[in-house]
Amino acid sequence: DRRVDVVQVALGSSAGTAEFYIRDQHGRSSFDEKWEESGYRKKLNVQVRTIQSLIETYGIPKYVKLDVEGHELEVVRGLKSKIDLISFEYHLDGQDYASKLELIRLLERFGSLRFNILPDGAKFFLWPEFVSLEEFHDVFPDRLKTTKYQGKTTISGCR
Repeated sequence: DRRVDVVQVALGSSAGTAEFYIRDQHGRSSFDEKWEESGYRKKLNVQVRTIQSLIETYGIPKYVKLDVEGHELEVVRGLKSKIDLISFEYHLDGQDYASKLELIRLLERFGSLRFNILPDGAKFFLWPEFVSLEEFHDVFPDRLKTTKYQGKTTISGCR
């Protein structure tokens, strides 16, 4: 498809190189040597660019999905432009909650934010409409272990 450019780089807070840890389950490969306490098979030295450098080349995207196995903060630190829609996953543990709250704090520099949550395995968002930061904080993270949605109990955790 001529409309797609595959750019074989990692994203981070600054340009350079970094060690990337390859695991048997490729979805768990990460820049974090101890990601989810699993060992790695090998490591590679990879080129790193900022998301901003890609924006300067290709323009501001309408949507970005961050699925970078614990590396979200580094990607967002390299962002200087507002992107209208960004999604990211979270894991049900205190360290990841803290990281996601810091990520949200960094994104607030671009203006007010609206949120929704898609619980793991769910077909619908938690809320019928995107909600304010205050409404989001009413649920995240303390009430996410078990959340009632449309009369059903759903275990949350976008993975």
